[in-house]
Amino acid sequence: MEDVHHPRDFKNPSKRRLEVKSPPAHQPTHRMLQELWSRLKAAPRAVLFLDYDGTLAPFHRDPYKAFPYPGVVELLNDMWEVPCRLVIVTGRAVEAILPLLKGMNPLPEIWANHGMEVLKPGGERVSFPVSSQGVKLLEEAKRWIDQQGWGLVYEAKPTSIAVHWRGRSPEEQRRFSQALGRKFKELSQGGEVHPLPFDGGLELRVRGRTKGDVVNEVLNEEGNPPSAYLGDDVTDEDAFSAMKGRGVGLLVRKEWRETQADGWLIPPEELLWFLHMWIMSLKSR
Repeated sequence: MEDVHHPRDFKNPSKRRLEVKSPPAHQPTHRMLQELWSRLKAAPRAVLFLDYDGTLAPFHRDPYKAFPYPGVVELLNDMWEVPCRLVIVTGRAVEAILPLLKGMNPLPEIWANHGMEVLKPGGERVSFPVSSQGVKLLEEAKRWIDQQGWGLVYEAKPTSIAVHWRGRSPEEQRRFSQALGRKFKELSQGGEVHPLPFDGGLELRVRGRTKGDVVNEVLNEEGNPPSAYLGDDVTDEDAFSAMKGRGVGLLVRKEWRETQADGWLIPPEELLWFLHMWIMSLKSR
């Protein structure tokens, strides 16, 4: 990604007004998206992939209270008025994401557990197989965490266990990170599971599918129409990589980090602007 720097108005993004029409301050991203809007106006159909945590919703100490930014649900509901395949791609389990999307009507296509299960718009649900040994290792990890008595919030999912320490002191976070890192590394020795850090925690995941697999499968089905993937975390890097040569990858994050994404949006204002422009471009066909 070219010309990466921190313009003056990136220093305090939280002070900027929440408004739909707030284009990216990062000018290379803005110029790139002008080309995307032109392609959308000429296309019969498009695909939009959206990560959830950190992208559509701000992080919360309690992940079960991480609701979307104001205005996001309304814009996603408007997506049904245009020829777009809307795909939510999340590391959460289906059961964990549905309560957070209760304002969406109808629900979009949801690929959960990093692509290990999918809930289709019509309600059909498909899960990919998980090794029995992988499941046993996740159960062992859960028992070990419970025994520590840390009082940490964790999500025990069919294909992973994600431990959150957001809101704890820096010293506590270091202690949790080191202890969990050692235990998860021990459990990963057989290759059935592997640890994966994320913003505010650490996840132990069964080896298998990634968000990049979701991108490849959906775009292969659709025949490579104009597309974009919006994500924030290291778990989205597989998807950004898969988008190369096929669509646009956008890092949605208040602070820049190294990434394979093609551009950078600061939430929530620039995220809302993007969703608004995506819809308007498809409407103007």
